[in-house]
Parts: sequence; structure tokens; C-alpha cells
Amino acid sequence: MAQVVDDEIIGIGSMTSLFPRTSFTAYISEEKAATFGCFPIDKKAVGTNQISVSTAPYVQDGIVYSNQVRNTTLGERKAAFIGKLRNYTNHAINRGITINGVEYKTDLRSQQEINQLANMLDRRGGTQKFVTRGGSVVTGDVTSAAAIRDAVEAYISAVYANEAALQEQIDAATTLTALNKVDVTSGWPT
Repeated sequence: MAQVVDDEIIGIGSMTSLFPRTSFTAYISEEKAATFGCFPIDKKAVGTNQISVSTAPYVQDGIVYSNQVRNTTLGERKAAFIGKLRNYTNHAINRGITINGVEYKTDLRSQQEINQLANMLDRRGGTQKFVTRGGSVVTGDVTSAAAIRDAVEAYISAVYANEAALQEQIDAATTLTALNKVDVTSGWPT
């Protein structure tokens, strides 16, 4: 709560700390608190092209706020879009793919294991039982291991291509309106 006199904040705290020699309980209604010039501290709403900056509480139009809202610059908004893009890229890389009903993880470790299996079977031939990172037991030969490797590589390549295409759209945006039209959730392979 903030105690306000003539649109100036003179104290911040609970009703019991603002009025220590009274019998206020821990909770008092906002209506009752207002009769003593005390108001809850609120936060201003933030729009699409705005950011919130914490500040010392202040009074505006009879409301006590703890933040200022300002418009973002194109550079700040691009940085936020790039951060989202990186998150979507990482999620897509780690999501995995399904081949013939079997789930294969596509994170870096899984990619390395799939390559090792394909290379091993290519060198020595035969078949090999293995457990996918998705938990399935599979028997693979050189042909199936190479097909799995190729599918994973194609998937990862598609992820990186989509990331690059979206990055180019972000880089090309010269206004906030144009930037807001970039959909970083689109185009990801499944």
C-alpha cells in the first residue's frame, strides 16, 4: 500500500506499518484503506511494442504505479524476436522425429549416436539391436541406419533453413509494424 497526500506518496507499507498505533488487522479492504489515503500499488499494462521499466512508486491520475511504460525501439524489439527465434530453434532441434512409428530424438547427442551406429554398420555390416533415445528397441542394418541418419539430417537441415529464413525476415524489417508481421512460430518441420 502507498499512503498518498495531495498526489504525493508519503509512505509505503502495510496498513499496520503505515499506522502503527492503530488496531488495523493484517487485511483491510481497499475501500476502507482509501478513506485513510492508502491505495494499492499497481503496474501499468504493457502493449505489444512497449516495455515495462521498474521505478519508485508514483501517483498518476489517482493511481499508484510501480513501473513506467515506454515504447520499444526497433532494435529492442528485434532482439526480443531473435530471442524467441532461438528458443523455437532449440525446441525444434530437441523435439525429435518419428520414422515408421518409432520416435528418434534429434538433439546433438542423439545425432552423434545415430551417426556412430550408421558408421559402425557401414564398416562391419550385419545388424545391430539398439535402443532409441525415445525408448524403442530397434534392429537396424546398414540400410536402415543410413536411412535414419539421413532423415535426422534432413530434419535438422530444415530446422536451420527455417531459422535462417525467419532471421532474414527479422533483419529486413525496417518498422515495428513490419517486424510484428514476422511469425517466429511458423515454418518449423514436424
